[in-house]
Amino acid sequence: MLWNPKKDKPVEVELDAVGLLMYRAADYLETHRWGQNYLLSDNGAVCLVGSLYKMESNDPRGEGSCPLTYLAKKRMVEYLGLGAVFWNDKPERTKAEVIAALRNAAKLK
Repeated sequence: MLWNPKKDKPVEVELDAVGLLMYRAADYLETHRWGQNYLLSDNGAVCLVGSLYKMESNDPRGEGSCPLTYLAKKRMVEYLGLGAVFWNDKPERTKAEVIAALRNAAKLK
């Protein structure tokens, strides 16, 4: 059977403010260094949580008020089943997995 573009349209997910932050963090990681064990490494790499802080406050160390990042971290726990820091810092974790997790968790509400 052939694909009918008029009938078989992709479903668009509308993201809330937290989801948009998470998508922006994933986009940031696509073009910047990803790291483990530190919010911000000496070489400029940021971890999953550091990328969220960077996108909300422009400071990957999370200084200042970051209410959306707080909610995004809670959403990551819901999606991953454990804290984002512990999940990100597992030795076998990859940058691609972090980016995918951010994008998938962003769709939760």
